[in-house]
Amino acid sequence: MGSALWLAVLVLLVTPGAADDDDEQLLVRFKAAVRNRGELGGWSRGHGVCRFPGAACASGGKTLVSLSLAGVQFDVDFRDVASTLLRLASVEVVSLRDANVSGSLANGSDGGWKCGQKLAEPDLSGNSQLRGSVADVRALSGACDGLRDLNLSGNALVGGKGDGGGRNIFTSLYVLDLSHNDIAGEGKIGWMGGVRRLYLAGNVISGPLPVPAFSNCSRMESLDLSGNEISGEVLPGALSGCTALVSLNLSGNHLKGIFPPDIARLASLSYLNLSDNAFSGELPGHALIGLPHLSLLSLSFNYFNGSVPDSLGALAELRMLDVSSNALTGAIPPSLCPSTGSKLEVLYLQNNYLTSGIPPTISNCESLHSLDLSLNYINGSIPTTIGSLTQLRNLILWENQLDGEIPASLPGARQLEDLILDYNGLTSNIPSEFVNCKNLKWIALGSNQLSGPVPAWLGRLDNLAILKLSSNNFSGPIPPELGDCKKLVWLDLNDNKLSGSIPPQLAKQSGKLPVGISLGRPFVYLRNDQQNSKCRGSGSVLAIVGIRSQALTRMASKKLCNSTRMYMGSTEVMLNRNGSMIFLDLSFNQLDSNIPKELGNMFYLMILNLGHNFLSGAIPAKLGGSKKLAVLDLSHNQLEGPIPSSFSILSLSEINLSYNRLNGSISEQGSLATFPGSQYENNSGLCGFPLAPCPPFSQPQGKSTSTYSNGHY
Repeated sequence: MGSALWLAVLVLLVTPGAADDDDEQLLVRFKAAVRNRGELGGWSRGHGVCRFPGAACASGGKTLVSLSLAGVQFDVDFRDVASTLLRLASVEVVSLRDANVSGSLANGSDGGWKCGQKLAEPDLSGNSQLRGSVADVRALSGACDGLRDLNLSGNALVGGKGDGGGRNIFTSLYVLDLSHNDIAGEGKIGWMGGVRRLYLAGNVISGPLPVPAFSNCSRMESLDLSGNEISGEVLPGALSGCTALVSLNLSGNHLKGIFPPDIARLASLSYLNLSDNAFSGELPGHALIGLPHLSLLSLSFNYFNGSVPDSLGALAELRMLDVSSNALTGAIPPSLCPSTGSKLEVLYLQNNYLTSGIPPTISNCESLHSLDLSLNYINGSIPTTIGSLTQLRNLILWENQLDGEIPASLPGARQLEDLILDYNGLTSNIPSEFVNCKNLKWIALGSNQLSGPVPAWLGRLDNLAILKLSSNNFSGPIPPELGDCKKLVWLDLNDNKLSGSIPPQLAKQSGKLPVGISLGRPFVYLRNDQQNSKCRGSGSVLAIVGIRSQALTRMASKKLCNSTRMYMGSTEVMLNRNGSMIFLDLSFNQLDSNIPKELGNMFYLMILNLGHNFLSGAIPAKLGGSKKLAVLDLSHNQLEGPIPSSFSILSLSEINLSYNRLNGSISEQGSLATFPGSQYENNSGLCGFPLAPCPPFSQPQGKSTSTYSNGHY
């Protein structure tokens, strides 16, 4: 063969076109193997690899380097994926995340096949029907010599203590993500120590961490074992060899004992999460001070006691400190924010037993955007210096012993979104400067000693979703401007001294969009089981980030109200424009008007409490237009006339119409006859089950025989 012919053959073997022809054939085979070809229907052989859906090419648009097919429901067996896409010659990244890949990893590792030489990052996560064992993962790693990042999270992989043969494998991998599978075993994970970043969160690994936990973890940078069933103490030596660790997450297990001593020697550590375990003893300030790079420290939901260490303020890189839901006592150390320039952004000390006042030096933490000190015994006034925190978004101080006025300087924190100060002893009025805090979403000032009128400027807060001013001394009328709040879904003004009429404008925004609360924060709704002179209103909504539900028994109001019904949820359902009210409580005031018929336009209203006022006139039939209404309390007023027939179509779970001047028969339609007689008592003209039978020839429902008019007989 002549030299020219040899040169032609050599060019054919090394040019990208030859590899592309092979890759195109593999893509043709993959398309033929999938059972749902909808996304691939427009591609066929001859179109070129770079026009394949999800393809990205380099070298002038000729060489296929990555393939992103995430979220496409192909319904394909892993055997076909392994024999096609994982063998593409020039591809570095293949994503089949949440692509309905099924079958077993073992089916793809037989036959002696090898991955494409450049394959570095295959993502097969989120395929709940993809099975296999950790031993199969090992075989897959052996077939793909160039692997750097292997993501098999969210599948159906299993594993036990025998997998791995007790030897250190995966040494070539930088990232191995096996989180959220069904991998078991009693702490037998030591053979994975060669991986730089190892994620095993959300499996069922049990038993204590062995000593050492890994046969060789000297290169490991990140370790996530959160959400497993690991138990016992973390003994000295368990993590001592992992000196390069930057991130350690052991949260959500059953670990106990003192703060793990090995952690003090992990000098490179930036992220440490030991939350939601059963660690106890004092926080070792001397150990934490030896972690100069620490940026996040989360020790919440444990049983640490003693004081908050003064030395934490010396951690110059600390951005988040969360020691909520422990048993810490004493004062908040002023040294937490020793000087201006602190990088601390989140400070969570809620649900402890802290006392004394809030140190004014908190303003030195200029980057602070979330401060939660709720459910403690902190006293004194709110420092005026907090208003200088221009980045502050969340100020949460409920259930303490704070007193004095709300500082007029506090609205200087213009970025405020959550102002939650209820269950304290705050006095005076609401500073008008808050009108400039346009991002406010949640204002909770209930159960204080605030007074004055309810400010009309609240209606200018377009993002306001929750307004809770209950159990104060507010007086005067309810400002109709509250109806201008485009996202208001929760309005609680109960137990004040409000007078005058109920503004029909409160229904102004209703029905424009399905309901939701645009806060993105966990909450609890404590339903009052029995309203009385010491327990007023339909219940209370609380922000409960970092709060054990059992700790709510410490609240004096919960003891008074005997709140046995607790509803927990998240306010992450979003409203982008307008809102529809779901909770309206105006009870225990001095309102003396008719009930506006416009309230019946509040289609999404679920709880309506107007009880214990001086409301008069007939119950408007249009109130039955609130189709979602579940709880209705109109008791202890001066309402007259019949119960509207429109109530018969409501799916009410609770109703109280007692202590009024209603008459006529109680409808046997719908849910009205299912409630006890106590919910209708002291209405001398009412009859029918569950009250006494109506006399013969009694006036039919809908026509009043009362001579009561305008408050007089």
